[in-house]
Amino acid sequence: MRNRLLAIISTLVLGCVSPAFAQNAAWLAKVEGFFASDKNKTPVGEIPFAMDMVKEGDGSVHGRTWADKDSYFDFKFYLNEKGQVLFQETGALPGGLVQSYVLEVTKVDGDTLTFESTKAPGVLVATVTADGKQLHVSTVVRGKPHANLQMLRVAAPEARAAFRVSNAKTKEQATNPLVQQVVQAVMQSSAGDVAGEYEIRPGQTFTVILENGKLFGERTGDAKRELKPDGADGLTIEGVPGNVKFVRDEKGAVTHLQVVVGDQEIARARKIK
Repeated sequence: MRNRLLAIISTLVLGCVSPAFAQNAAWLAKVEGFFASDKNKTPVGEIPFAMDMVKEGDGSVHGRTWADKDSYFDFKFYLNEKGQVLFQETGALPGGLVQSYVLEVTKVDGDTLTFESTKAPGVLVATVTADGKQLHVSTVVRGKPHANLQMLRVAAPEARAAFRVSNAKTKEQATNPLVQQVVQAVMQSSAGDVAGEYEIRPGQTFTVILENGKLFGERTGDAKRELKPDGADGLTIEGVPGNVKFVRDEKGAVTHLQVVVGDQEIARARKIK
């Protein structure tokens, strides 16, 4: 009687699982594992790259590669309550700046899924292939090719163990120059979007300039000063209280900057060029 009851319950539970849910769960299982290769196309050329994709307690598959104790690349794949696959890509940049996108599936072609944010179309598109043998992630940022990471599954346990030890040490003390270059390139790409001219009031502007990977601000009639990450959600500029923040529209384009002290906006400038 007990076995029959369990069978009935199992049938009911399995009957509630949609084919799409089961298919997405099967694809998610192929993401789990250790993937690495020595040649991957990035904004700074071909470099080694690896991701240790581990299944977490909540069912997500998650991997992180540290550049230094503050900077990392983070991949996370998971199913939402509807059984849809989501991809969250996060980059923590030097100085504590973090940019993170949650991408939804917009196209399915066998084991290859195309992810894009429906809230900001075209800002970031990621094509991911997980067929059990490889993890291939190709990204396009605002219509321009950004990275192409084609990593084969590595079965050797000692390789994964060595990567985990190296990743832990990097987080604590060391710096990985290769990954750090990519982090800096991502930061520079993001910084390039905010460079331009902002109107404070008629006849007075604040110009943001990108030079050698660093941001500088220059107000009409004033000296040029460096904009520096302050470890929070914003930048600081010498002589200006609070944080300077850049605001984007739903498509990811920078519309204006604001100066915030605490939680209060004290100044705003519209981007005009």
